[in-house]
Amino acid sequence: MADRFILSHLKRLPVFARLSAEQLERVANSTQALRYEVGEVVFQQGQIHTGLTLLVSGRGLLTQIGPTGQEQIMAQVVADQYLNESALFKETVALATLRIVETAIIIGVLRQSMAAALTQPPNVPVNQPSPSAASPLPASESDFKGQRGGEKVLTRFRAHWWAFVHRLWMPLMVSAILIALAIVAGSIAALAVLLVFLGFLLPAVFAVYLFFEWRNDEVIITDQRIIRIRRSILAASTNISEIPIAAIHEVNVAIPETDLPARLFNYGRLTIKTSGDTLNLTLTYVPEPKAVQKVLFANRDRYQETMAQQNREAMRKELDVFLGRTPPAGQPAVPAVSNPNKSSVGFLQMRFVNNKGETVYRKHYLVWLSHILLPALVLLVGLVLLVVAAVSAGSSPTAALAGLGGSGILIVVAAGMLYLADWDWRNDRYVVGDQTVALIHKRPLWLQDKNDQILVSQIDNVISETSGVLNSLFHMGDVKLLLTGTEVENAKVFKNVHRPQEIQQELAQRRRRAEQRQEADEAKRQRQAILDYLAVYHDSLQDVAPNVNPNSGGNTAPRPAEPPPPTYDRTRPPGIPRVLPNDPPHSG
Repeated sequence: MADRFILSHLKRLPVFARLSAEQLERVANSTQALRYEVGEVVFQQGQIHTGLTLLVSGRGLLTQIGPTGQEQIMAQVVADQYLNESALFKETVALATLRIVETAIIIGVLRQSMAAALTQPPNVPVNQPSPSAASPLPASESDFKGQRGGEKVLTRFRAHWWAFVHRLWMPLMVSAILIALAIVAGSIAALAVLLVFLGFLLPAVFAVYLFFEWRNDEVIITDQRIIRIRRSILAASTNISEIPIAAIHEVNVAIPETDLPARLFNYGRLTIKTSGDTLNLTLTYVPEPKAVQKVLFANRDRYQETMAQQNREAMRKELDVFLGRTPPAGQPAVPAVSNPNKSSVGFLQMRFVNNKGETVYRKHYLVWLSHILLPALVLLVGLVLLVVAAVSAGSSPTAALAGLGGSGILIVVAAGMLYLADWDWRNDRYVVGDQTVALIHKRPLWLQDKNDQILVSQIDNVISETSGVLNSLFHMGDVKLLLTGTEVENAKVFKNVHRPQEIQQELAQRRRRAEQRQEADEAKRQRQAILDYLAVYHDSLQDVAPNVNPNSGGNTAPRPAEPPPPTYDRTRPPGIPRVLPNDPPHSG
């Protein structure tokens, strides 16, 4: 017989909704509930997850050690929230550490135990996310940089090979010209040999350059977004932009009738349109463009169908709760929770978390160096003059006194300039929160400050750009925020920030969460309207057809309220073992 406490909590999880009662009982039999005290670790960053973790009671914090080695609080986990659902179906790595801050009861469903329980017939599948429909183009199984958790690559491609081949006429022309010059200079053997050598070497180098220019550009289509990556070797630049799948309105294919190679080799132009002009994307030399169009349409329709299905499932669950069929269900843990504690800020730290849980970015430290360079040089000159004046004090007191005064003035002015330059760098900040993004540019003394506040929901697209060899070496670039209804020229820009691609990923994830919150709020309002209608309808039925008291001579009177049925208190499980200090951390 399965533990009723564990069984009652497993029933509330959507991942087990399609299990039969027998299978759910077998999973409950293979599951254990443990008590964790304050300060104990449930799982650690970098550890392999072995299953799902459900927090029944208490509270925990998810922390992550960043590139600088400092631990930052990422989220708060409270009662009835669960983590690592995907670990029930595949091996995953913990991206954060879960540490208990209030005595908690944890239920851990192990992947191996659940699989063993479900291998016995009847074997009904769990609500594992269904794989994407087969793509007409081969999808790469390898991950890409910046891939989100649970994101699946449907297809990825480069421009058609003709985009590279048709440009080879340029190196071939250079080769032909040099060989022709070698023939003309045949009487001069050394010059002819040199021209022939250059006639093969230079076109070969040019062809290799064209090949890598073609190979560096890529388009990735996932079940969540379209990512376009453009790189330039000569400019040492990288440009990454993306479009959410949900934003796609039209996908048009164009194969010009006058372009014979396009019809022979099956490539064309793909135009992806959204609600505004900001996100419109045009891709040229797309191989099998109609197949790509089908992938995009099928993925968009699947996304919309999934959203509608989730709304229907939520409506069904709320109706069951409204009618008293099931108890209220727990909610999955939300990763975007305000951080109650701000992280420590280093001297030249370019990313930290403030006391509101917002991520704060500063400009690259190379910008700080450029700001303090002139004041530092002036300060150095003042110090040198001070030393010279001090050394010459014995031989020429008057000159030494003048030197001390001049050097002192230089040092004071340089110190003031140095302070203002450092203050200016530290107070230029880009603050990224769950609801808003702020671009703060403060100026010292009486100069005007600038503070742009942007709603995350207003961001249409985020583009990261890195240009130049120095910027590429030190990972410095810009992040452009394209707002709804605005042109690219009016984009809000995070200028000269460190690792712009990582900032782009965070902004895109926060925008996606904001969209999900908006969709969830709208769906909840619709469901609440239906529930309110049902409640009014139910009350109206009781008013129209009240119960008749047979002993009252036909007079109608409301039936006295019956006491509610007794309920079983599952919030205090009996006999939950606590985790001993020497026990290894739970790896759910």
